Parts: sequence; structure tokens; C-alpha cells
Amino acid sequence: TYVPSAAGQKGKIELIGVDLPAVVKRGAKFTATLHFYVHENVTTNYKVFMHFDRGAARFNSDHDPIRGRCGTQYWQAGDYISDTVDVLAGGEMNTTSGTYDLWVGFAVNPGPGQWKNMTVTSGNADGNNRVKVGSITLKPSGGGCR
Repeated sequence: TYVPSAAGQKGKIELIGVDLPAVVKRGAKFTATLHFYVHENVTTNYKVFMHFDRGAARFNSDHDPIRGRCGTQYWQAGDYISDTVDVLAGGEMNTTSGTYDLWVGFAVNPGPGQWKNMTVTSGNADGNNRVKVGSITLKPSGGGCR
């Protein structure tokens, strides 16, 4: 269970599920879906971030929820939200084959370089207000250097 909160917004959103392939080829696109339940109205327009981490290697998908069609400031108590996003499976040189943990959270950027993550109040959280929700394995793309 993932129940993030921000100052004055304790326990507004709960992550109730994630759809994620188990294995993808490095450099390929795949679809991931996060499923949320809204406990209280949300008044801030947050971005969703997805960090796929393996040691120092990372690929990510930071995005406006619901493909930009319905920001979190419009989410109301009782809503079920499915946020589907297309992710590029690590095309960078530091994303080698292997298993990457998926960490999810919400963030707002009030100004250049001022990202602030929504506080996580329960779940498998780390010290950066993100929640580990699964993992994905990158396999070699099949060509060139591995």
C-alpha cells in the first residue's frame, strides 16, 4: 500500500496496483500502468515519477498523469485512477542488462531546480519519498555491444 501525503494533505492517494512486464529488451518501449485510489481531494498538480534503479544505473519516466489529460489537482475522493505511460527501457550507456527496481512517487516543481516529492506516509518507502512497487529485467537488445 502506498499512501503519500504532502503538508496538509495526509493520506490522499493510495497506489493500489501496477501493471508492468517482467522482462523487456534494453532500448525497447513498454507500457506500464499505475492504479490509484483517491481518499481525499488533491489540490496540487503533481507529476508522477517512475525511477527504474539498479545501483547507480537508472532510467525513468517522469510524466503528467493520464497522458496530461487530468492533472492531480482534479482528482477527487472516491476516484479510481489508471495512469498508463510508455517507457523507454534504458537506452543510455549506463543501463546495462539486469534487474531494475521500480520506485514511484509524486513531485511538484515550484521553480527551476526546486523539485519537492510528496511525503510518503506508509508502504515500502525509502528516504526520498518514493515507494518500491516492483522490478523489471532488461535483457540485451540483441545487437552491438552488450
